[in-house]
Amino acid sequence: MQIINMKISEIHPYEKNPRFNEGAVETQKRPPPKIKAKIYGRYLVTIEGEIFTMGIKGGIHIHRQKTRPNEHGYLRARIGDHDEYVHRIVAKCFVPNPHCYLEVNHLDGVKSNNTASNLEWCTRRENNKHAFRIGLRSCEEMRTMAKTPKFKNRRLCAEQVREVRKLIKNGISCSAIALKFDCSRGVIDGIHNLKTYLEDIYK
Repeated sequence: MQIINMKISEIHPYEKNPRFNEGAVETQKRPPPKIKAKIYGRYLVTIEGEIFTMGIKGGIHIHRQKTRPNEHGYLRARIGDHDEYVHRIVAKCFVPNPHCYLEVNHLDGVKSNNTASNLEWCTRRENNKHAFRIGLRSCEEMRTMAKTPKFKNRRLCAEQVREVRKLIKNGISCSAIALKFDCSRGVIDGIHNLKTYLEDIYK
């Protein structure tokens, strides 16, 4: 092998080298792109609102979940032994919540659009005002909601809700808890996901 001595000033990248441009150094100074996905237990959540199940049996396997809408149009994903709302999962992973609000609002009013940029944490009052402002709820609906007793259709009392929370914390499945209290799994899912019975959280 022949060795040739050259001056530094005479050394240049080959012509087709993609880094042979004046902006190469500036490109290296740019901040790294935002994280597009995060780990949520044994699941992968993307900033676009997709949920992937991950497994390691016989190697790493990742497959996208087929989310399902509930009766109101909100998409749900299977997390462990219970369902969770996709918009809440994405908000937990990507949307800051400095005021510790409990509700997640879709900015464009489209319940199936669960991209992080379309979500915000808010209060129940702010959520209702936004729904009225963009036309998701009419004046008549708002009046009906105001007149309806807040806890008219509730199946569980405060003491039962506290017991449900303890069972969830101890790892008991939502299906088993629903069977114990003779109610639907949706009721238990609502408690687990902080969608219902919020007034009993700190009791």
